[in-house]
Amino acid sequence: ASSTPGTRMSSRKVTVKNSISWMKWDFPFRIVPMIAIPAMLILATPLSAKDIGLYFSGAHTLLPAILIGIIIGVVSWAFRVKVLKWNSSPTTPDVLLETTYYCVLNAPAEELVFRGIMIGLLGNYIGNPTALFISTLVFGAYHIPAKWGSKAVAGVTAAGFLFGCLFLITGESLIAPMIVHAFATSGLLSTGPWVEHFLKEQKWKTKSKDAEVHRYLS
Repeated sequence: ASSTPGTRMSSRKVTVKNSISWMKWDFPFRIVPMIAIPAMLILATPLSAKDIGLYFSGAHTLLPAILIGIIIGVVSWAFRVKVLKWNSSPTTPDVLLETTYYCVLNAPAEELVFRGIMIGLLGNYIGNPTALFISTLVFGAYHIPAKWGSKAVAGVTAAGFLFGCLFLITGESLIAPMIVHAFATSGLLSTGPWVEHFLKEQKWKTKSKDAEVHRYLS
């Protein structure tokens, strides 16, 4: 729906308090285990960090990863707006908190498990194509308990396939998938909706100002 002069777009505000309320449980019960599992494999087995994708595949992969990440971030935001029609936006302090969480913790943790272990290690036994297929399906199913809905899960599953392909294309390094994953999640859940809300606010202010000028002149 478009806004009209004097009427703001209705949007559920997400504050730092709201985010902390779920992060305080998410961090110890989801993020920590996903980081601990690969760490234990490296420390307690002959596996090296490189075996699960923790190595730098070369500077030539960074710029393409960032460019792809930006594109996927915009696509994620458009998917949110046009398909999912989610109507919430983080406050400025919250967008900083959420984006940091998604980029520094969430993306690396999920990539370690779903690409590093499920493709990097499992692919050695069943082949990379089969490992990619299984990883993609499990990554999609992993989001079902969040109750995002079938469309969102389908979108996340497609993203998981992309992350897996990037992992394989870049020599089984997690750097590119982590970067693109961070952009995708931020575009869908934090930075994307914040920018959208900011633009709507600017549009509302412009229309309101024009309406005031029109009333004054008439």
